[in-house]
Amino acid sequence: MTADNIIKIISSIATLSVSITIAIFTYQLSNAQKNIAKEKLKLDLFDRRYDLFKKIRHGFKLIMTTYNPNIIDHDKFADEMYICLQDIFFLLGEEAHDELHKIYKELEYFLTEKRNLSDLEADQGESPNDEEKEEIDILKKKREDLFLKMEENQERLRKIFTKYMSFEDFKIK
Repeated sequence: MTADNIIKIISSIATLSVSITIAIFTYQLSNAQKNIAKEKLKLDLFDRRYDLFKKIRHGFKLIMTTYNPNIIDHDKFADEMYICLQDIFFLLGEEAHDELHKIYKELEYFLTEKRNLSDLEADQGESPNDEEKEEIDILKKKREDLFLKMEENQERLRKIFTKYMSFEDFKIK
């Protein structure tokens, strides 16, 4: 074995070692970037879900704090909630969508009854007769029952979203 051959072998080993070292560092860097991308995706998903939750919760609060359907645009909120339902299907899945759709239908019914009572009270004027008072009392009782149901729905809403807001539950590969 000549000195020239030994230099070639050492040179080849050095080149191979540097190439392997670079490959290892590149692999580690790509894994770190992959993990950063997964965490960013989880955060983005969390943000979108939380924004939906805030929007729906805010609408519920507006509806629940006033008995006068003319103070806020209930129809606009119902339309926005319907749009949110479409997003929820993709962000939370079919099960959450189905549960929230039930709440949406109950909300629509609540808003309709709320509007009916408001219209009836406006139509009856200042001095309704006994029959009209009885009809108004029945609708007020119905409204109170529906109001309690809407409060329960707010709790259901919180539980549904809580299930999907934990970072540990994001299954991103």
